[in-house]
Amino acid sequence: RFNISNDIKNYTEIIKYQKQLHNDIQPYKNQMNNEYQEAKGNMRVFCRIRPPIQREITKKLIDIEYRGDNSLIIKGEKKASNIGREGGNQDIEQFQFNRIFRPNDSQEDVFEEVAPLIQSSLDGYNINIFAYGQTGSGKTFTMEGDTSSQEKYGIVPRSVDTIFNYYDQELKNMGWEINFLLSVCEIYNKKTRDLLGEKNVDKTEELKEMEIHS
Repeated sequence: RFNISNDIKNYTEIIKYQKQLHNDIQPYKNQMNNEYQEAKGNMRVFCRIRPPIQREITKKLIDIEYRGDNSLIIKGEKKASNIGREGGNQDIEQFQFNRIFRPNDSQEDVFEEVAPLIQSSLDGYNINIFAYGQTGSGKTFTMEGDTSSQEKYGIVPRSVDTIFNYYDQELKNMGWEINFLLSVCEIYNKKTRDLLGEKNVDKTEELKEMEIHS
Protein backbone atom coordinates (compact mmCIF):
# COMPACT_ATOMS: atom_id res chain seq x y z
CA ARG A 1 0.00 0.00 0.00
CA PHE A 2 1.13 3.56 -0.77
CA ASN A 3 0.92 6.21 1.91
CA ILE A 4 -0.35 9.11 -0.17
CA SER A 5 -0.27 11.65 2.65
CA ASN A 6 3.42 10.91 3.34
CA ASP A 7 4.24 11.13 -0.37
CA ILE A 8 2.53 14.50 -0.63
CA LYS A 9 4.37 15.73 2.45
CA ASN A 10 7.72 14.56 1.04
CA TYR A 11 7.10 16.16 -2.36
CA THR A 12 6.04 19.39 -0.65
CA GLU A 13 9.28 19.45 1.31
CA ILE A 14 11.28 18.79 -1.87
CA ILE A 15 9.55 21.66 -3.71
CA LYS A 16 10.08 23.97 -0.72
CA TYR A 17 13.78 23.03 -0.64
CA GLN A 18 14.16 23.60 -4.40
CA LYS A 19 12.55 27.04 -4.15
CA GLN A 20 14.84 27.99 -1.28
CA LEU A 21 17.87 26.70 -3.17
CA HIS A 22 16.83 28.71 -6.23
CA ASN A 23 16.44 31.88 -4.12
CA ASP A 24 19.86 31.34 -2.53
CA ILE A 25 21.61 30.76 -5.86
CA GLN A 26 19.93 33.59 -7.83
CA PRO A 27 22.02 36.47 -6.36
CA TYR A 28 25.24 34.66 -7.32
CA LYS A 29 23.94 34.08 -10.86
CA ASN A 30 23.10 37.78 -11.14
CA GLN A 31 26.52 38.77 -9.82
CA MET A 32 28.24 36.51 -12.36
CA ASN A 33 26.12 38.03 -15.13
CA ASN A 34 27.13 41.57 -14.17
CA GLU A 35 30.81 40.67 -13.83
CA TYR A 36 30.63 39.09 -17.28
CA GLN A 37 28.99 42.22 -18.72
CA GLU A 38 31.72 44.41 -17.22
CA ALA A 39 34.38 42.11 -18.66
CA LYS A 40 32.82 42.52 -22.13
CA GLY A 41 33.14 46.31 -21.75
CA ASN A 42 30.99 49.09 -20.35
CA MET A 43 30.54 50.56 -23.81
CA ARG A 44 29.82 48.40 -26.83
CA VAL A 45 29.07 49.36 -30.41
CA PHE A 46 27.09 47.15 -32.77
CA CYS A 47 26.45 47.57 -36.46
CA ARG A 48 23.25 46.39 -38.10
CA ILE A 49 22.92 46.34 -41.87
CA ARG A 50 19.37 46.14 -43.12
CA PRO A 51 18.34 44.50 -46.38
CA PRO A 52 17.56 46.82 -49.33
CA ILE A 53 14.03 48.19 -49.47
CA GLN A 54 11.90 48.12 -52.61
CA ARG A 55 13.09 51.40 -54.10
CA GLU A 56 16.75 50.42 -53.60
CA ILE A 57 16.64 47.05 -55.37
CA THR A 58 17.43 48.54 -58.78
CA LYS A 59 20.11 50.92 -57.43
CA LYS A 60 23.80 50.25 -57.10
CA LEU A 61 24.56 49.71 -53.42
CA ILE A 62 27.87 49.95 -51.63
CA ASP A 63 30.06 46.87 -51.68
CA ILE A 64 30.46 45.36 -48.20
CA GLU A 65 32.89 42.59 -47.40
CA TYR A 66 32.44 40.90 -44.03
CA ARG A 67 35.45 39.79 -42.02
CA GLY A 68 33.99 37.56 -39.35
CA ASP A 69 31.38 38.74 -36.87
CA ASN A 70 32.97 42.03 -35.87
CA SER A 71 34.78 43.53 -38.85
CA LEU A 72 33.79 44.70 -42.32
CA ILE A 73 35.31 46.47 -45.28
CA ILE A 74 33.41 49.02 -47.36
CA LYS A 75 34.69 49.39 -50.91
CA GLY A 76 34.04 52.66 -52.67
CA GLU A 77 34.43 53.65 -56.30
CA LYS A 78 37.81 53.60 -57.97
CA LYS A 79 39.31 57.05 -58.33
CA ALA A 80 42.07 58.35 -60.56
CA SER A 81 45.44 58.63 -58.87
CA ASN A 82 46.51 62.14 -57.84
CA ILE A 83 50.17 61.31 -57.35
CA GLY A 84 51.17 60.64 -60.95
CA ARG A 85 50.68 56.88 -60.96
CA GLU A 86 48.89 55.12 -63.72
CA GLY A 87 45.57 53.48 -63.02
CA GLY A 88 43.25 54.22 -60.14
CA ASN A 89 42.90 53.58 -56.45
CA GLN A 90 39.83 52.13 -54.81
CA ASP A 91 38.59 53.72 -51.62
CA ILE A 92 38.61 51.05 -48.93
CA GLU A 93 37.52 51.63 -45.33
CA GLN A 94 37.70 48.96 -42.63
CA PHE A 95 35.55 49.16 -39.49
CA GLN A 96 35.60 47.16 -36.26
CA PHE A 97 32.60 46.62 -33.97
CA ASN A 98 31.73 44.42 -31.03
CA ARG A 99 29.40 42.58 -33.38
CA ILE A 100 27.92 43.01 -36.84
CA PHE A 101 24.33 42.01 -37.60
CA ARG A 102 23.83 41.14 -41.25
CA PRO A 103 20.65 41.68 -43.32
CA ASN A 104 19.32 38.18 -42.58
CA ASP A 105 19.75 38.48 -38.78
CA SER A 106 16.43 38.59 -36.94
CA GLN A 107 15.04 40.85 -34.21
CA GLU A 108 15.61 37.96 -31.79
CA ASP A 109 19.30 37.78 -32.79
CA VAL A 110 19.73 41.46 -31.96
CA PHE A 111 17.89 41.23 -28.64
CA GLU A 112 19.89 38.21 -27.49
CA GLU A 113 23.00 40.41 -27.55
CA VAL A 114 21.52 43.06 -25.25
CA ALA A 115 19.20 40.91 -23.08
CA PRO A 116 21.84 40.44 -20.32
CA LEU A 117 21.89 44.22 -19.91
CA ILE A 118 18.18 44.12 -19.05
CA GLN A 119 19.03 41.68 -16.26
CA SER A 120 21.73 44.10 -15.08
CA SER A 121 19.14 46.88 -14.88
CA LEU A 122 16.98 44.65 -12.67
CA ASP A 123 20.01 44.17 -10.42
CA GLY A 124 20.25 47.93 -9.91
CA TYR A 125 22.77 48.93 -12.58
CA ASN A 126 22.17 51.90 -14.86
CA ILE A 127 22.15 50.93 -18.52
CA ASN A 128 21.60 52.81 -21.77
CA ILE A 129 20.77 51.36 -25.18
CA PHE A 130 20.38 53.73 -28.10
CA ALA A 131 20.40 53.55 -31.88
CA TYR A 132 21.91 56.10 -34.21
CA GLY A 133 22.13 56.40 -37.96
CA GLN A 134 20.71 58.35 -40.84
CA THR A 135 17.01 58.55 -41.64
CA GLY A 136 15.71 55.28 -43.04
CA SER A 137 18.60 53.15 -41.79
CA GLY A 138 16.40 51.01 -39.51
CA LYS A 139 16.67 52.59 -36.05
CA THR A 140 12.93 52.56 -35.34
CA PHE A 141 12.52 48.98 -36.55
CA THR A 142 15.42 47.82 -34.37
CA MET A 143 14.22 49.61 -31.23
CA GLU A 144 10.43 49.37 -31.60
CA GLY A 145 9.82 46.88 -34.38
CA ASP A 146 6.32 45.90 -35.43
CA THR A 147 4.15 45.15 -32.38
CA SER A 148 1.50 43.45 -34.51
CA SER A 149 3.80 40.42 -34.67
CA GLN A 150 5.80 39.10 -31.71
CA GLU A 151 8.47 37.86 -34.11
CA LYS A 152 9.05 41.45 -35.22
CA TYR A 153 9.14 42.98 -31.72
CA GLY A 154 12.07 45.34 -31.30
CA ILE A 155 14.36 45.88 -28.32
CA VAL A 156 11.90 48.03 -26.33
CA PRO A 157 8.86 45.69 -26.25
CA ARG A 158 11.12 42.67 -25.78
CA SER A 159 12.81 44.41 -22.83
CA VAL A 160 9.48 45.22 -21.21
CA ASP A 161 8.35 41.61 -21.69
CA THR A 162 11.58 40.40 -20.10
CA ILE A 163 11.12 42.64 -17.07
CA PHE A 164 7.53 41.60 -16.42
CA ASN A 165 8.29 37.91 -16.99
CA TYR A 166 11.21 38.08 -14.55
CA TYR A 167 8.97 39.70 -11.98
CA ASP A 168 6.19 37.13 -12.42
CA GLN A 169 8.45 34.08 -12.50
CA GLU A 170 11.24 35.05 -10.11
CA LEU A 171 10.74 38.10 -7.93
CA LYS A 172 7.17 37.32 -6.83
CA ASN A 173 8.34 33.94 -5.53
CA MET A 174 11.04 35.74 -3.52
CA GLY A 175 8.44 37.97 -1.88
CA TRP A 176 9.04 41.13 -3.93
CA GLU A 177 6.28 43.62 -4.67
CA ILE A 178 7.13 46.14 -7.40
CA ASN A 179 5.30 49.04 -9.01
CA PHE A 180 6.42 49.76 -12.57
CA LEU A 181 6.51 53.41 -13.62
CA LEU A 182 7.10 54.67 -17.15
CA SER A 183 8.20 58.09 -18.36
CA VAL A 184 8.89 59.08 -21.97
CA CYS A 185 10.83 62.10 -23.16
CA GLU A 186 12.28 63.52 -26.33
CA ILE A 187 15.49 65.54 -26.38
CA TYR A 188 15.57 67.85 -29.37
CA ASN A 189 17.46 71.11 -29.95
CA LYS A 190 18.77 70.94 -26.37
CA LYS A 191 15.23 70.89 -24.97
CA THR A 192 13.64 68.01 -23.08
CA ARG A 193 10.03 67.35 -24.03
CA ASP A 194 7.80 65.31 -21.71
CA LEU A 195 5.79 63.21 -24.17
CA LEU A 196 3.30 62.05 -21.52
CA GLY A 197 2.82 65.47 -19.91
CA GLU A 198 3.07 67.24 -23.29
CA LYS A 199 5.33 70.02 -22.02
CA ASN A 200 8.99 70.98 -21.85
CA VAL A 201 10.84 70.25 -18.61
CA ASP A 202 14.17 71.40 -17.19
CA LYS A 203 15.01 68.17 -15.34
CA THR A 204 14.17 64.52 -15.96
CA GLU A 205 12.84 64.37 -12.38
CA GLU A 206 9.95 66.56 -13.58
CA LEU A 207 8.77 64.01 -16.15
CA LYS A 208 5.27 62.65 -15.73
CA GLU A 209 5.20 59.01 -14.61
CA MET A 210 2.55 56.45 -15.53
CA GLU A 211 2.08 53.13 -13.77
CA ILE A 212 2.10 50.19 -16.19
CA HIS A 213 1.10 46.55 -15.72
CA SER A 214 2.12 44.84 -18.98
